Amino acid sequence: TARNGTTLRKVPALLRAAVRLAAAALALARGSAAAAQPAAAPAAPLAAGVFHDGEHATRGRAEVLRLPDGRRVLRLRDFETARGPDVRVLLVAAPDVRTGAALGRATRVDLGALRRRRGDQEYALGADVDLTGARTVTIWCRRFRVHFGSAPLTTAARDSLPRPPGASAP
Repeated sequence: TARNGTTLRKVPALLRAAVRLAAAALALARGSAAAAQPAAAPAAPLAAGVFHDGEHATRGRAEVLRLPDGRRVLRLRDFETARGPDVRVLLVAAPDVRTGAALGRATRVDLGALRRRRGDQEYALGADVDLTGARTVTIWCRRFRVHFGSAPLTTAARDSLPRPPGASAP
C-alpha cells in the first residue's frame, strides 16, 4: 500500500506536466498557422481631420476609413470632449462648423450617440452615406442644441470618394 500511495501522489504532478506540454504544443501550432496566413490589408484612409473646440473643449482626430472587407467607418482617435446629455456624432456637408447656427443650415447625417466622451471609438458608415458631401465631423448636443466641437475633413482626392448608388456628382 505504501508503494501505491507513492504512485498516486505522483499522478497529479504528471498530469500537470502533461497539460503544460499539451498547451505548449497547441501554442506552437497556433503560432505556425498564424505565420502561414497572409497579413490582413490595412484600412485605407479616405479622409481625416483634427478636432477644434466649439462651445466645449474637444480634441482628437477623426478618420474616415475603408476596411479590408469593404465596409467604411468613422474612427475617432485620442478623442476627448465634455459630458452632456444626448451628444451625437454628425457628418456635415459644410467645410467647417464653428457655431450651432452654421450646423442648422447644413445637410447632415446623424451617426448616432457619442459612445464615450474619451478614447478611441468607431461608427459604421452605411452604403447609403454619401462621403462626397461629408466635409466635417461634428459633436453636437441635440437636447440643448450645443456645438461641442468639429473636425474639418481633408482628402487628396475628394472626387474619388465612392458615391452611393443613384447619387449625382457634386
